[in-house]
Amino acid sequence: MKNGNDINLTLSRFLGAFQLVFGDEWDYSREMLERDMAYAVEPSGTFINPGQGYESKNWGARLALLKAHAEVIEAMKDHGLASNVPVRDAYFNYSWNDSQRPE
Repeated sequence: MKNGNDINLTLSRFLGAFQLVFGDEWDYSREMLERDMAYAVEPSGTFINPGQGYESKNWGARLALLKAHAEVIEAMKDHGLASNVPVRDAYFNYSWNDSQRPE
């Protein structure tokens, strides 16, 4: 997956799945987060790493999002890239240091 077309497709799939889960299907996702989280994520899991067997627990486009996220991580590794995690301020807001942005 080392060419530009592959990473473009990988990113567009991730953003499409993200849009579904946190935009177009937000009412359903919110219901799952509020009501059924115990069935969607094992006690030691997270949203992105829900645990073995919890990946597709009847949550619409969530499985597509989890797969797309894994593909983005793999594509980044293939291209020698690493995640640029935002930094938390004193008020627990997260953002990036804009001085690191390429010109």
